Amino acid sequence: MRGKKEYILSRKLLNDGTGLGAHVKAAQEAVPGGGFLHEMSSALQKSSKVDYWLKLLHDSDFLDEQQYDSINADNQELFALLTSIVKTSRARQ
Repeated sequence: MRGKKEYILSRKLLNDGTGLGAHVKAAQEAVPGGGFLHEMSSALQKSSKVDYWLKLLHDSDFLDEQQYDSINADNQELFALLTSIVKTSRARQ
């Protein structure tokens, strides 16, 4: 049962983590007029979900401290960048 729980949480983390990248890619190719902001906002939401899944995996002892710290640091950096991009884009509208 433990392996099944880890698999489910890991799949959700993978889905949201790769979805984050897909939204950033779509934003880069968006047509002017709001597509960019929408896609970047979606990427920001995915980053927030990644944070949630990472904490669950860590708190359930599926990720050790070193693994969690490494992945979490990368996600926090992405979250900060995406937050800045979304705020700047909203201010320009």
